[in-house]
Amino acid sequence: MIGLIAIANLCSTTVFSCIAPFYPIEAKNKDLNIIQIGIIFGAFDLVMIFSSPLFGKYMHKIGSKKVFAFGQLFAGINSILFGFLILLPKGQTFFWASLLIRCTQAIGDTAITTSSLVISAKSFPGRISFIVVGFNC
Repeated sequence: MIGLIAIANLCSTTVFSCIAPFYPIEAKNKDLNIIQIGIIFGAFDLVMIFSSPLFGKYMHKIGSKKVFAFGQLFAGINSILFGFLILLPKGQTFFWASLLIRCTQAIGDTAITTSSLVISAKSFPGRISFIVVGFNC
């Protein structure tokens, strides 16, 4: 179980960070300036900061496994949609669509990260510090 959760966290983090080499070039081709590109990159972390307490607050009502599954599905769909951004016209349409998709990706990634720690803590109650350190490496 720990291996699967670790792989899910690794894959979700990889998917959301692998845009760094190519997105700025594509965004410049779509007439975005450097500030707009920075906003798109920064919005991901900002949404994670605000959404993680909400997932933490309602995790016991929804269930950690349901939140984990939701996060995987939601993040996966939005990652696929991110690949279709290149089909949009230049300018503000591209910017707002990129921003929206990055924000929704952040919600999915927050669900994955938050629920995976809860699942791990429930599954291995005596090894919580080992699990948390393992996820943060």
